[in-house]
Amino acid sequence: GTFSIVAGASNCSICPAGSFSSVEGTSICALCPAGSFSRIQGGKNSSACMLCPPGTFSSSAGEDTCKLCPAGSFSTSEGAINCTTCEAGWFATFQAGMNVTNESACVACPAGSFTEVAGAANCTSCPAGSFSDVEGATNCIFCNAGSFSSIAGAENSSVCIHCHSGTFSPLEGASNCSLCPAGSFSTEAGASNCSLCQAGSFSSTTGCEACGAGSYQSDVGKSSCVSCPAGKYNFNKSLQNVSWCQPCSINPNSVGSRNVDIKTFTGGLGRLSSEKYTTWLCRPLPCAEPQDMVCFKYNRLQKQFELWGRNQDLGLF
Repeated sequence: GTFSIVAGASNCSICPAGSFSSVEGTSICALCPAGSFSRIQGGKNSSACMLCPPGTFSSSAGEDTCKLCPAGSFSTSEGAINCTTCEAGWFATFQAGMNVTNESACVACPAGSFTEVAGAANCTSCPAGSFSDVEGATNCIFCNAGSFSSIAGAENSSVCIHCHSGTFSPLEGASNCSLCPAGSFSTEAGASNCSLCQAGSFSSTTGCEACGAGSYQSDVGKSSCVSCPAGKYNFNKSLQNVSWCQPCSINPNSVGSRNVDIKTFTGGLGRLSSEKYTTWLCRPLPCAEPQDMVCFKYNRLQKQFELWGRNQDLGLF
């Protein structure tokens, strides 16, 4: 139980706690092995060393006490030189130093939560945009692109909702969807990107709409249309170029002109019919409201229309 490291010493030193000496005349004390400890000074044999109890450990020789296993880890038997940590996906249900068995020490993270690291003292809820539908998860599953979820701790994929039309989600794990930028649209739910409005159209709150009469759009992805230059018009929609804006004209004989491809009213002259005139035709006045009509009589001898008057004056319909 004693030792002396100096020759000719007048007395011997007592072996410190964590060690012992079982022979006389020794110059050094033997250390208690890792996994054990001794609080006794002057230990005379290895029986002075005691095994660390479950829930504790000793990683080095010569210890005078054992350390408690940290939270998230455990030791199930005596003489542990280290502690076992709970696996990733599991968490500890005990405090540091508790004497626990392997079966009860760690519990699987419930659905809707996870832990990526071993030795966790608790689990983390799946963030919005993801879910976990199994116990013991080490990560959460992201909602697909084109969908979103604003719910944290979700336990199944039913929380992932398709983005509504007019919105999109380009990445997995989104907690919300974004509005399609101006000049683009998505017409179906679950879009992961938006499509550009084509030439002749523009974006609105409901999607892409055709440019109205008297306007055009040459480019894709625009949020508005351009008005025809002064003195030009076209009653058609979806014009894609300024060249489609035609000079204002009421000549019905130029049937091919785009600006007169609009609702037309026709009829017979009845008792006013003659060898020369048999039918009439009314069309909107150029660059005016469509209901404001100008009317013509058809000259069958000349095979062309001749100006007759305004419908408001003629009272044809």
